[in-house]
Amino acid sequence: MSFDGGVVYHYQDTYPDDPSERTNTGDERISQARRYAKYHVYREENYDTLEVRMNPDRIAAVLAAIHTMDDEEFESVFEPFHRQVVSYDDPSVEPPIDPLEYVDHEEFRLYMLDVYLEAELEEIQATADAYSDELAAIADEVEAQTDSGGLRQKVANFGSRVQQRAATGDIEPPEFAVEAVSDVHLLYYEGTNDDRVVEGDRPFDREPDARLEFTPIPAHSIEQFRPLIEEHLLCQIRDCYVGMGEDPPAQYRVLGHGLYKFAQKYRHFDCYPDYADPEADVPGYSV
Repeated sequence: MSFDGGVVYHYQDTYPDDPSERTNTGDERISQARRYAKYHVYREENYDTLEVRMNPDRIAAVLAAIHTMDDEEFESVFEPFHRQVVSYDDPSVEPPIDPLEYVDHEEFRLYMLDVYLEAELEEIQATADAYSDELAAIADEVEAQTDSGGLRQKVANFGSRVQQRAATGDIEPPEFAVEAVSDVHLLYYEGTNDDRVVEGDRPFDREPDARLEFTPIPAHSIEQFRPLIEEHLLCQIRDCYVGMGEDPPAQYRVLGHGLYKFAQKYRHFDCYPDYADPEADVPGYSV
């Protein structure tokens, strides 16, 4: 480096300097290093260097906000998106957008919904760690849990556990709230490697704190939809860490569909297990 901080040249012998000569795995290793560098600067220096939808703190805050919504509020916010993702299997449900205008019934489609929080990033950073620590405590208890009913009850009581610890002064309570969501977006393929997006309206001219990405699912009720969203967001947090070349904290070592672009990487890049497959055998990870 020069004295003014400019990079004069760099040298290494572990991968080709020309990106066109790298394998998918070699290119992904470079991307992991870049993502980790941005994350380190974000966490250690408090600069907002991360791509917004690759920030695990933002996604955890959205998870907290959704988990603590009452049933009426949850339904009022997410009912249109629920109708969209279940309409494939239930012709009686009228979705917000008709995908058959763009794709045949059997072709791939991905439905997306942007979620915006009321909190600023500084507030999210201040409380995300406390939220994550409480989730880690549940993960420790669940590790030896064989009763699935007991496991569900622990998760269901998560919000009250956080409030109890907050009342004793152990942690600051996370007070995240969903400010708005976008209309539904649709991703489909016009041809091989030719993906198209039908954009829905957005309430703000800024990036969302998280984006839900669902392929069509069986006709679950709206009450069953919330835990599916929460599992999806846990998997997105996992993807943020995996994308930096890191094992995520134990509470995020889960299997299932998170970020769509990482599901594609897991299936096609040799450097990754298929974390998106709930039936994959990945040591230390479970559904």
